[in-house]
Amino acid sequence: MIVRILICGLIGLAAPIAVMADSVLTFPEGSLRGYNNVKANSSYLLPIGPFSAGQMKTLKAEGSVKQQVWKTPRLTGATLDLITPLRDQLRAQGFSVVFECDTRNCGGFDFRFETEV
Repeated sequence: MIVRILICGLIGLAAPIAVMADSVLTFPEGSLRGYNNVKANSSYLLPIGPFSAGQMKTLKAEGSVKQQVWKTPRLTGATLDLITPLRDQLRAQGFSVVFECDTRNCGGFDFRFETEV
């Protein structure tokens, strides 16, 4: 199995997962939750733009913050094959995309290190 971490800025909807602790997602068959942490009355700086010129635009979301890491079975297709059904589930729960990017368009490793995942 490969560890897949839903990095908030990379799929645009993972960060809202963090601010809605009651959100329930169905992962691919055979997936295992490897980490689960819930903080009541907390906050999260939600990325709403790429890391650029030494900074990243964020929106402060407050409430219960839920962070999880899932191990999924080895993918035979693209990562998008994993992300698309999760994004669809979030949209069905009332979430909307506030920022979406991939690879270098996010701002490279600076984006990842400026984002709590």
